[in-house]
Amino acid sequence: MITPIQKPKVKSLFEQYLIKNQIESKKIANIKKSILSIDGINNYKFNGLEFAKWMVYCEKNHIRYSKNNLKHWLDRINGRTTIEQKEAINSSITKKWKDIYLKPIEESKYNRFLGKSLFLKDKIYDTLMDIDFVDNLFVYRFRDVTIKMRENPKAVFDRFEYYEDRTVCSDVKERIMGIIKRF
Repeated sequence: MITPIQKPKVKSLFEQYLIKNQIESKKIANIKKSILSIDGINNYKFNGLEFAKWMVYCEKNHIRYSKNNLKHWLDRINGRTTIEQKEAINSSITKKWKDIYLKPIEESKYNRFLGKSLFLKDKIYDTLMDIDFVDNLFVYRFRDVTIKMRENPKAVFDRFEYYEDRTVCSDVKERIMGIIKRF
């Protein structure tokens, strides 16, 4: 009789961070169960490691929370760039708050760059999905590639932003000028 080989379960970075910070396994299971029971959790976009930092802070400071609090916190950081999530969570922890505070999207430094494209080194980097800051480098995650640069997003997009409309207009203009020259 052949028995199937079972692969060991690999813990997520979220769980690993909680374990590393000495959160009880029973408590981790409850947190995970509460998060996974939130309706539409698969549609949320958030950095699990940063949220794990927030959960460790809540546990260490005896901040009581329920499934509704978890949903509220995830709603707050959902869809924001990783760099904004880090700033919000770190400032909330530093100031010893019991809630995550983010600036409105209209006042965001980074949200306005999402969805834009760059033209660098004769290549188009299409649709910026996320911005992060790691090891003194800005990490730009585009639809199909990730690049790292020292320059901040404003400087990068001021210099290298790719406008499809401009190239289409210039192509049309060149064709019209070519037709006019023929006559």
